[in-house]
Amino acid sequence: METMTDEPDVPAEAPPPAAESSWAALASLLLGCLGCLALGMAVMLQWYLPKKANITEGKNGQFHLDTTGKAPAPASPLVPDPSGRMNQAQTDLEEQKTALRRKAYFTPRVFRASNIAAGLGIAGFLLGLYHLFKKRGRRGLASMGTLLSGVAALALLLSGMSLYTMEVEKPRQMLRKVEKVETQAKSLIVDFKKIYQQAGINLDNPTNPLLDLDWKGEAAPNLTAKSTYDYIYRLNEESDKRVFLVFLRLNDPMSHASLPALKQFWANRAEYQNFLLLAVMNENLADIKKYREENGITFPLTKAGPLEEPYSAIGVFPTVFIIDRTLIQQILSGPVDFNRLDAAARAP
Repeated sequence: METMTDEPDVPAEAPPPAAESSWAALASLLLGCLGCLALGMAVMLQWYLPKKANITEGKNGQFHLDTTGKAPAPASPLVPDPSGRMNQAQTDLEEQKTALRRKAYFTPRVFRASNIAAGLGIAGFLLGLYHLFKKRGRRGLASMGTLLSGVAALALLLSGMSLYTMEVEKPRQMLRKVEKVETQAKSLIVDFKKIYQQAGINLDNPTNPLLDLDWKGEAAPNLTAKSTYDYIYRLNEESDKRVFLVFLRLNDPMSHASLPALKQFWANRAEYQNFLLLAVMNENLADIKKYREENGITFPLTKAGPLEEPYSAIGVFPTVFIIDRTLIQQILSGPVDFNRLDAAARAP
């Protein structure tokens, strides 16, 4: 009779060493963190840093970031411009050139940073999935690494956007085209001066002669504006007053330089009869409120509603409409002269 013997116990397979089982999880987490850092840098280069960056172009055609902190000097006017349209066109061209220089400088850097982020993210994501698929230890690390790596891999979208900008929008080539248009515009300066002189328009006159020719003595169209204190002004409701309607811009150096004269004019309001000073802007009302607080402005500062002519035809800021009992008496453009406003306010 055979004797039954118990089979020897087979020892269970030993778990892999901790170091061996967790390298993929740790690597996934590390790559995910690095990828998210690179993604954050790409996002800053795409949306945050270009907002106020001053980019200059060297003689070799390379773009450089100006780190001096000095704002670029405003461009000199093309020509004394009563209508304001030529100088407004120059301002628009300068804004286009600034935007294109920023794109030309930052877009390649966004492309490189987003590609690095995407590469790290994809590698970390695959390593995290590998670890989770193997069902080994430290699954929490692997899960976190996979998540962070997946976020970093989203940089592929940013990479595609920057590639589109470089290959389709071509900011460098567009900048050359805008510069060519600007050169052609400047070549017409002499011709425009001759036209003004032949028309008998004195370009040194502080009034706005082109608007003056069409609108002096005419009834002022209605204008509705909301003040920074939420009061609604309607020009047609101020028919018994002499209204000084001043059009300003937030970021216009000449408008800002005119604030002291306007403050002095407003401080003397008790000396004038049936008087109203109304400053009108067209920017966001919250930005206008901030501007008022930063500059200690006490005169009415408003945001305009829809503008009719001649208000919509303004190209030079500030521009002052002096309206006496609904009729336009004068239209002044350029820096505000306190003495001129004071004399107009005291006139019978």
